[in-house]
Amino acid sequence: MDDIQKSIFRNLKSGDYYHDALEWYSFNYVYPASQRIFIALILTLIMAMTSILFATYKDGTFGTEEYFYFTSIKDETKQKLTLTELTHPISEQLAVAEFMLKKYVSKYEVYDTANITQQIDYIRRNSSKSVLKSFFKDIQNFENDAQISQNKDFIKIMPQNINIRFLLDQNQNAEEAEVTIKSMKMDYAKGEQVTIDKKVFLRFELTNIKDIIEYQKPLIFQVNEYRIIDK
Repeated sequence: MDDIQKSIFRNLKSGDYYHDALEWYSFNYVYPASQRIFIALILTLIMAMTSILFATYKDGTFGTEEYFYFTSIKDETKQKLTLTELTHPISEQLAVAEFMLKKYVSKYEVYDTANITQQIDYIRRNSSKSVLKSFFKDIQNFENDAQISQNKDFIKIMPQNINIRFLLDQNQNAEEAEVTIKSMKMDYAKGEQVTIDKKVFLRFELTNIKDIIEYQKPLIFQVNEYRIIDK
């Protein structure tokens, strides 16, 4: 009897042969089947949870909020605006126009030497050449004031309240508006604070809101006229 036969005989006699055979069978057939059953159970649970979450989302349990994305073709920035921010009693178009005009006026009327570079950049991107020229002239005239020139770094003007009144055409559309502005002028060097009231006329252009939503057209917003009509 050779060595291999002797080894098999010893394993048969001791019972180790059957133990090894059982382990081999379990490893190749029983364990994979158990793993497959376990994986199937996990997948079933995931699918069930997904169905529950989808049903909850569909029913509005999470209180989902609609929104628009507006991308400016000029400054290449994207801004997310929720519908709650864009409300107007006449139309969505005027809601967007009101939002954009308030932002523009707040940038135009603010005075803060620490942020003058960002202010100029915004006005330049969203204004016609004539309006940009007027903007620079307004800043120059303000800073040339004898009471301002020496303390301009200690002076700030912050718009507090901006009210837009659209000048509507017969189709309830608008490319013109009158804006009343209430700003706070603060002189930190003198410890003074005064209120500034101003009214301006604006003429602007804005991409149609429906073209933005339905055709994903970029937002084009530009102010073509900005002049004081009442101080």
